Amino acid sequence: MTRPHRRTPCHAKASRRAVSSCLHEKRVGAYAASSLLQQENILNTAHTLASPPRLEFWFEFGSNYSYLATMRIEELARRAGVALEWKPFLLGPIFRELGWSSSPFVLQAEKGNYVWRDMERQARKYGLPFNKPSAFPRAAVLPMRVAACSAGEPWIAEFCKNVMVQNWVNDLDINEVLNVRHALEALVPEPDIVIRQATSEENKARLRRNTEIARARGIFGAPTFLVGDEMFWGNDRLEEAIAMAASAQGNFLEVRTMLLSQVGQ
Repeated sequence: MTRPHRRTPCHAKASRRAVSSCLHEKRVGAYAASSLLQQENILNTAHTLASPPRLEFWFEFGSNYSYLATMRIEELARRAGVALEWKPFLLGPIFRELGWSSSPFVLQAEKGNYVWRDMERQARKYGLPFNKPSAFPRAAVLPMRVAACSAGEPWIAEFCKNVMVQNWVNDLDINEVLNVRHALEALVPEPDIVIRQATSEENKARLRRNTEIARARGIFGAPTFLVGDEMFWGNDRLEEAIAMAASAQGNFLEVRTMLLSQVGQ
């Protein structure tokens, strides 16, 4: 005996259609979410890879060749479109760790005589004023502390130039509070507040930490320029360091363009 065909109630068909539609919407939603996540990952990767390499400038106010580099580096980096990071550190502790009681320009008379003549030539080459200071190496802990706590400020370059001119042109004691205040006066509304911040225990530790990092990264003198792990030592290597940073930036921008093109696909 053949059983009569049982017709599916309309409400059951509607229910199955609703379930099917719901599953479809979930699949579409999951795909869209996956696509958005993939695009977000691409954008994050593009942002990470395409960040222009920063040129790290490791310097000391008591360093004569750091004077030449400080007076030139900001404009050169700007022209090349290279991001610049100011890295103040103390040479004294590094020299002592290397077994030197003072600058090698002091310990070796012949080298010292050469350096002062070379400074005259190099300063003339770059159109910079220069006078041999009456004290060398000159203590610079206070302005170095100011530089350490203000390295990210927009006025850091001008402050560093002011201090360098005080030392290498005007032969002033750059470790005196009065001279540090003068170096800050045209740059910040309250120089004494900056000086108080610079002499805090937290910031003293920051400068010590900078010096420890410099030593750990193999820095042995100033100025030193780092592009990633690539090191350039001396004012006469500044242009090479900037060229490498600019070249690396170009490669990163190519990668960024490639990655961002995938987002629109």
